[in-house]
Amino acid sequence: MPSAVKDQSGPGGFPVIELYQLDKRKFFPLSTVGSLTVQVVTYPLTLLRTRLQLQEGHKVYRGLLHCFRTVLGQEGVQGLYAGFWVKNFQVLSSVMYAYTYERVREDTRGMSPTMRSFLGGGCASLVSQTVLVPLDVVSQHLQVLSRAPGASSRTLTPICISEAEASTAPGRALAVVRTLYRRNGVAAFYKGYVISIAHFVPNSALWWAFYNFYCDAIGRAAVALMSVGQPGPQDPQQLPPRLPVQLASAPLSGMSSGLITNPIDVVRVRMQVEGLDLPSTLRRLWTEEGAAFVVKGLSARLLQSSLFSFFIILSYEPIKRFSLKDEYKSSISW
Repeated sequence: MPSAVKDQSGPGGFPVIELYQLDKRKFFPLSTVGSLTVQVVTYPLTLLRTRLQLQEGHKVYRGLLHCFRTVLGQEGVQGLYAGFWVKNFQVLSSVMYAYTYERVREDTRGMSPTMRSFLGGGCASLVSQTVLVPLDVVSQHLQVLSRAPGASSRTLTPICISEAEASTAPGRALAVVRTLYRRNGVAAFYKGYVISIAHFVPNSALWWAFYNFYCDAIGRAAVALMSVGQPGPQDPQQLPPRLPVQLASAPLSGMSSGLITNPIDVVRVRMQVEGLDLPSTLRRLWTEEGAAFVVKGLSARLLQSSLFSFFIILSYEPIKRFSLKDEYKSSISW
C-alpha cells in the first residue's frame, strides 16, 4: 500500500501527505500545539494591524513602527499581547480546521492538487468561523483597549470600562463581554459574521491554492538548477528537499492572499468593533480614507501574514511527517 502514496503527487512532484496516512492520535494534538506556538510568535503583529485598521487616517499612529513603539512604550510587552488568551481559545477550532481541510482534500482526489487545496481551505475556514467570530469580536476590542490610562488608543473602541476593570486581563475581558451582551445580546458576538465568512473563506482558499502554485513553481525551478551541468536527460524522480521549498512558498502565499483580501479585512474589523452595518461602514471608510482604505494596515498585514504562514508550515508539515503511520514513512522524504 505505501506505493499508493506516489500516485498522490502534489506540487513540484512532491508526494502530498494525505489524511488516511496519518496517525490521528499524534496529528491532531500536535497540530493544536503548533498552532498555539505560532500565535505566540505572530500575535503582536495581529494587534498592531488591528489598531492601524481602526484608526481614522493617521490620527493615532503614523505607521507600523510608530504603532509598535507607542504600544511598547505606553503599555509594555503585555500591551502587545492584549486579548491573547481570548483569541487563543480558537485553538479548539484548529482541530476542526485541520480535519476539514485534510478531509476535503481526501474526498476530491480526482481533481488537480491546486483545486483540492482551494476547496479544502475554503471549507475548513467556513466550518471554523462559527467558533472564531465571537472570539474575534471580543479579542479585537481588547486589542485596541489600551492598558495605559488616558492613552489615545482608547479612541479606537466605543467600549468604556473603569480603571478597576482595566487593571487585570480577566477584568478587561469580562467587562467587554458584559458590555457587548448588554447592548445586543448574543447577536453582538456575531457582529460581522457574514463579512467574516466573506473574508476568511476566500482568504483560506486562496492561501492554500497559492501555496500549491508556489511550491510547484519553486520545486520545478529547484529541479532545473539541480540538473544544471549533469549529463544526459533530467531525472524525473529528482526532487529538491521538501521543507525548504515549502518554507519559501508559505510567506509568498500569505502575502498574495493577504494583498487580495485586505480591503475585506478592513471592513470586517471596522464592523465588528464599531458595531455598524456594512453600508454605514463603507460610507465611513470612504469619507475618512477614500480609495486608500483598501491598503489600510496593509504593511502590518503582509508582514503578519508572511511570518504566520512561514511558522505555520514550519510546524504543520513536520508534524504531518512525524505523524505518518509506519507503513508510509519510507515513501515520504524530507
